[in-house]
Amino acid sequence: MSIFARISFYMRIGNMCRQGLLSSDGYGRGTKYRLTNHLSGDNVADKNDNVDSLKPNVDSSTSNKDGRYCSNISFEIQSLLKKKRLSQVEMERVICEIASEWLTIHELTQILGKDKSYLRNHVLPALISKGILEREYSSILNHPNQRYRRKH
Repeated sequence: MSIFARISFYMRIGNMCRQGLLSSDGYGRGTKYRLTNHLSGDNVADKNDNVDSLKPNVDSSTSNKDGRYCSNISFEIQSLLKKKRLSQVEMERVICEIASEWLTIHELTQILGKDKSYLRNHVLPALISKGILEREYSSILNHPNQRYRRKH
């Protein structure tokens, strides 16, 4: 593949991500692209729908990948979820509020809008060491079905 063909390919992929047709996970050579939930299935012809509708509606409720809703989220937490950057204290407050039940790291990334590696390497270990969160499989740190919740 020539350099021009690669550049053209990456420009097209980038445009598709910006239009909401694809979602990307990872960086650089490890990036994986997937059809968004909006386009997977039978409704591919509806690609002209409003892309803003793909974003979760944080005002009413916050959902995770299973479609379950994190209920009883205060207005303060909802407004924090709208912010692009959170301080460490704000991040702790949000996670404590939403982690009343077991959540996977994937569910947390969807709710918080943060990168999986950032949560796994920085945020979650700090909250666990402070005794704020607990792991479902505490003896197996890298368990494939690892979930987290607020300590009771």
